[in-house]
Amino acid sequence: MISKKTIMVTVSLVIGVVFLITSKAKVNSLNFDYIVTETSEPDSFDPLNADKTQNLTVMRMLYFTPFEVDKNNLLKSSVFDKYDYDSNSSTLTLEKKSNIYFDDGTPIEVQDILIAILRMGYFKPDFPMIKDIIGIEKWSQNKKGLLTNPVGIEVSGVKIIIKFRKKMLNPMFRLCLELFSIVPSKCIDLETGKFNCDIAPSSGYFRIASKADKEIVFEKRNLASPGAESISANKITFKFKKIADLCKTSIGENVIVAVSELDYISSKCDIEDAQLHWMAASRFGVLRFNTKNELFSSSKQRSYFSEQVRKQIDLMNLGIHSERSLLSQLLPGYLEKNDFPVITEDLRSSFKGRKISLVSENAPVLPFIYKAVLEAAKSLDMDIEVVNKVKNEEILNDFLDNRISVIAGASGFWAQDPVGDISMWFTKNLHKTMTFVWEDKELYSLLKDIEDETVDSNVNDRIKLLNKHIYSNSIIAPLIHFRRLYITNSKTKNLNLPQAITSPAPWQISL
Repeated sequence: MISKKTIMVTVSLVIGVVFLITSKAKVNSLNFDYIVTETSEPDSFDPLNADKTQNLTVMRMLYFTPFEVDKNNLLKSSVFDKYDYDSNSSTLTLEKKSNIYFDDGTPIEVQDILIAILRMGYFKPDFPMIKDIIGIEKWSQNKKGLLTNPVGIEVSGVKIIIKFRKKMLNPMFRLCLELFSIVPSKCIDLETGKFNCDIAPSSGYFRIASKADKEIVFEKRNLASPGAESISANKITFKFKKIADLCKTSIGENVIVAVSELDYISSKCDIEDAQLHWMAASRFGVLRFNTKNELFSSSKQRSYFSEQVRKQIDLMNLGIHSERSLLSQLLPGYLEKNDFPVITEDLRSSFKGRKISLVSENAPVLPFIYKAVLEAAKSLDMDIEVVNKVKNEEILNDFLDNRISVIAGASGFWAQDPVGDISMWFTKNLHKTMTFVWEDKELYSLLKDIEDETVDSNVNDRIKLLNKHIYSNSIIAPLIHFRRLYITNSKTKNLNLPQAITSPAPWQISL
């Protein structure tokens, strides 16, 4: 049986060596435009909202996190000189660097870094790694703000010492996430934990030079941490567009377009004189069902409908095929389609003529999946109501209120810490789109078995059990695995893409 550590190391090496594109990009290294097509502009600069896709990349531009993954797929820190995890005592010791500053010239203090961790514990105490800090649950329930620390966290000079209730496999990897972005403590109300700045002074590699409609200009900071990642780009301009806006146009030499494979193939976009640069297929697309909807209150109905959507995806013949596994082939726990039980019962009659409320195939995100859902409903002769909402928040609210029957979603798991990523995705009260999944007791029992597994060789099999349960219960239904790609002018033959990171920072792509 393959051990969990072996799986992670092997996956990282395969991704880093086999898929890594090592030729230097011919993009102007001093400045370039970064075209964002997958999301709209950011709606918040509060780190606790960094789990929303439209905020994530902007947070990464502005703020350091306690740890990072660099362009070589290695764990590093721009704010700690020393860091050590003692597995015998389950203690993580972090020692802050000296001479690190925010963009307004004030020093980054231990308290600023600590607050990034405390806020997650205060508002999201069930988050992976956070929930295992000694005393975190009781501390968060006291609701006394950030004026005290949990029993398991202490500060000694420039050191932060975190004690866990059990042995942790990768406690530092979670601290790479943008949710732990470091902002000045003056931007946090310590009594409530609330963020009280419009945009906090930058702690990271870039600052905002200007901001306009559908455009943000980032300039590289002069006060970045000693020993931080080397970055050649001096200015990166984010421009927010739809892939359709780029059809039948040419791309300039100093432009990188970030695109989802699903959006690209469904748009059938013809971009003149373009070069495509592919990431590995680490992302997945799913359906999310409202279990309060009578039509989808049973797992049998959800599973049957999901299979019809998979059939429609395959009928599109766009060079991408459907999947039943939540985990992609890059990760432990992946299962082939024929590893899942086939639904043999014909339930068409239970759908015929039934009303279903769906998002338009012209939805702002994942139109490829919504088109397949619409075609599946048509194939079942359902009474279809199309809800023409254009904002993600409106779509989510209608879904939660049972005015939309099913919505699409997408995410990706990190090859270096898949167990942590799986746990994070299912964390209760983190992503509202997962509201109906939170009621699945068996799923959380299986997830706990994975988290508590002490025999490395058993982890892969436990993830497979979770994978099969997700398919059979189908509150979320895996549909497809897909890639992210970057489009440049044809003169840029290769980009240096760090493949072990599901969402590389823009400056890592440009190097």
